[in-house]
Amino acid sequence: MTDYPSKTTRLRQIAALLPAVVLALSVSGCKGDAPKTESFPGADDALAGYSAFLHSIPEHKAFSTTELVSSVREWKTLDDSVCAAMFRDSVHTDRAAVDSAYYSLRDSITGKLASLVDGRKRSLRDYLDFAMAVNRPGLDSLSRQFMMSAHRFYASMDSVPVFSLDNVSTIRRYEDILDDAARRGFRDKRDLFMFLRNEDRAFRSFLGHLPTLGDIPLAKVRDGSSALMKEMIGLCQGDTPPFSTSEIVILLTMRNNRRLLQNALQCVNDINNRKVKGGDQAAAYLWMLLQPWISFDGFALSLMSDAQVGVMQVLATETPKCIDKLGNPKFPIDTDELPSLLIKTTITNL
Repeated sequence: MTDYPSKTTRLRQIAALLPAVVLALSVSGCKGDAPKTESFPGADDALAGYSAFLHSIPEHKAFSTTELVSSVREWKTLDDSVCAAMFRDSVHTDRAAVDSAYYSLRDSITGKLASLVDGRKRSLRDYLDFAMAVNRPGLDSLSRQFMMSAHRFYASMDSVPVFSLDNVSTIRRYEDILDDAARRGFRDKRDLFMFLRNEDRAFRSFLGHLPTLGDIPLAKVRDGSSALMKEMIGLCQGDTPPFSTSEIVILLTMRNNRRLLQNALQCVNDINNRKVKGGDQAAAYLWMLLQPWISFDGFALSLMSDAQVGVMQVLATETPKCIDKLGNPKFPIDTDELPSLLIKTTITNL
């Protein structure tokens, strides 16, 4: 690893065994106990209320994380009401102007709320608390039941021992598992769950050798994992698919959550046990430490178990300490400013 590639490229390289497939799919459902929304008689009144909220946001105030959460929730509740009024008033005489005014006000509101983030220094724990509070997509009852079942499935793997092999043999075993799955294919739910169990064992075994894998080719594992991910997505397609779209999205998102958390925790352990050298290895470990924070969106966070949220809290505390121990390797973003950037990005993407 002699070059320092772009952020996106680097994440793909150092996460050779963490293929993150971007699924152009969504899971819809009830939002749970949503706050009561204000009702506007028409689009003009709704926009007036939206404008009033914009002007009520203070300037240059050092909002606490709790205050940020409260303001963003208030805005999202109001935004729902404004959108509902505009939808009802679909025959407005100047629809184009109404739509333009809405998006202009919305951009101004998100920009002003985001500017409040800079009022004080933010930590990764601040970001986690904020993201968990404001960005929790809802699931319908069937999807929630499937999520709970998937949590039990993944948790059962923790008792499966890792391979007692050296680093090279571990990678070869991993490759064999992927090759075998590619030959067999995925015909039903049983095939997929059997593969996920075998893959999880191989991945955890791989993590045990993380500090010693610098010179071992991983392209075959990376490419094999990516190809199998595409096959997994295909299990929700066709006339009689074994999984619904929402089930596949949930299952693969939870798979990615588990792998990223396991990887980051292993990084913390390796750094604390002084197994990480400087230079390129330190830079790679920094990327892996930060990958959960960069990769997890609101949907991924909403699918985490209480235990996984607890892991995120541990990582929020340990990550800054580990960055110091690594000697603050070069990174495209100021790691001290990353929590603020993540909060602002969450606000603008809501």
